[in-house]
Amino acid sequence: MSTFECERLVQQYVDWVKLNLAVQQQDGMCIITTPLLDRHHDYLQIYAERSGTEILLSDDGYTLRDLKISGLEINTDYRTEALNQAIRPFGVDVRGDELSLVTGESDFPQRKHDLLQAMLAVGDLIHLAQATVVAVFREDVEKYLREQRVRFISDIRLTGTSGLHHLFDFVIPESDQNPERYLKAINNPNRDSTVALLFAWGDVQSARVSNAKMVTILNDEGRRINADNAAALDKYGVEIIRWTERDSGLQLLRN
Repeated sequence: MSTFECERLVQQYVDWVKLNLAVQQQDGMCIITTPLLDRHHDYLQIYAERSGTEILLSDDGYTLRDLKISGLEINTDYRTEALNQAIRPFGVDVRGDELSLVTGESDFPQRKHDLLQAMLAVGDLIHLAQATVVAVFREDVEKYLREQRVRFISDIRLTGTSGLHHLFDFVIPESDQNPERYLKAINNPNRDSTVALLFAWGDVQSARVSNAKMVTILNDEGRRINADNAAALDKYGVEIIRWTERDSGLQLLRN
């Protein structure tokens, strides 16, 4: 994929976000409705309130309340640690039921982006409510990489052309046989996770001089991967490894 194509992809995403953002004011607070969807296909909303020179951003408790209503309470050490792991990379705090952070105006775009990513990551924890799930998917992927002696660095943030920082679960260093590879584990493959990954990859790829590859491991246990989502990833050069067929994709990760 050429630099021009990467830049066009990023611009299409930015235009889509601008077109589908809505803002309303209520009791001195800004309510920002984004085009990103949660697992119920409802638009994600964040709340912004000024306090002096700072801006408090939060989800107003929606994400954790939704998990509780759906049968998942964060009431065990394991689930608390899973929650902390989900929000830690994004610098988000938990205040009561709210996911929140404090920012200034100059950092507002990035920190809003961080909160939205955290909301999606925490919403994905609903799979912990299922008895068959014994570990967070990312942990399963990391364990597998270690078992297969794949060299990697975990939790890498890279800055894209847009100036936003994007978190990648793993980076596998370049070798004589393979270029640098970025790896994202997606527990709940859907439209939003596909769009978010394509934006992050296109944004970062266009900012780096590299022949690096993007690889995603999709959790397909007990579910089918949507063909349209898979086709979109393939179109933009993202290599797909299905979790149930992970051994067949090892050549993308080793060496």
